[in-house]
Amino acid sequence: MKKIVLTYGIISGVILGVLLALTAPLWQNGTITFENGMFFGFTSMILGFSLIYFALASFKKNNGSLSFKQGLTMGLLITVIGCLMYAAVWMVLYETMFSDFSTKYTAYMTEQINASSKTAAQKAKEIDAITKDFAMYDSNALYRFGLTFMEPSIVGVLITLIATLILKTKRKEPVVA
Repeated sequence: MKKIVLTYGIISGVILGVLLALTAPLWQNGTITFENGMFFGFTSMILGFSLIYFALASFKKNNGSLSFKQGLTMGLLITVIGCLMYAAVWMVLYETMFSDFSTKYTAYMTEQINASSKTAAQKAKEIDAITKDFAMYDSNALYRFGLTFMEPSIVGVLITLIATLILKTKRKEPVVA
């Protein structure tokens, strides 16, 4: 199980990290924006974490069965490895290519909030919260790493659950004579 988790976890992390790095120039030239960035981001996460299915299938093929607990454990460990690698790549990109990310994202969110039909007080409160959050994001690398780690984790957890439910070995019902 350890070899499968490490192998597929590292491959998953490489896919996540490489796709994140490959999209960086597209962010820089405006092809990817805050409006369409989620599509590209979640697509790369789904691609990276799709390896969870293949890891579980490999384990089941080699061992003859896969319990729900085994599938869940392996999938979550692969997710952790992938998320760690994704966050590490983002930390490098943030320091080298995206040092103005939080400023741009705060401006984008402020624009979105101001365009909404909320009251001036509600808008001011939300803008203040976003400004404080991104001040923390900028000044605290551990906070930034943690948020970035959590970003793809929900996709990995969902794919883990789906793959485990698809691949788990069904219990054989005893034959009643």
